[in-house]
Amino acid sequence: MAHAGNNLSKKKPCSPVAHPPTPDSSLTIHTPVLLEEAIRFLAPVDGGIFVDGTLGLGGHAEKILQSCGPSGRLIGFEWDAIALELAKKKLAPWGKRFTPYIGTILKLWKDSLK
Repeated sequence: MAHAGNNLSKKKPCSPVAHPPTPDSSLTIHTPVLLEEAIRFLAPVDGGIFVDGTLGLGGHAEKILQSCGPSGRLIGFEWDAIALELAKKKLAPWGKRFTPYIGTILKLWKDSLK
């Protein structure tokens, strides 16, 4: 019996996208999952400060900013530079209410101890 790992090179890729998205991409390339459930559980309020530790393309962050009133803020961490640029473009209308960071929360914490 052949080992299942022997057939990996014959598998088709999971995504039909031939090239990675760019910050100028206007296509919808990701739909956030459990968005309404997350917002209902989080219950954003005006003036709240929220942290998105896995910013990705900014789908959940956008909904949080829409839901947390005019003085709410969001800090977003993303380790992938392309994803961060896409999120920054998406969240640009929120201005200074959104603060992006490249890297992870753990990296920020470790850097703060230096």
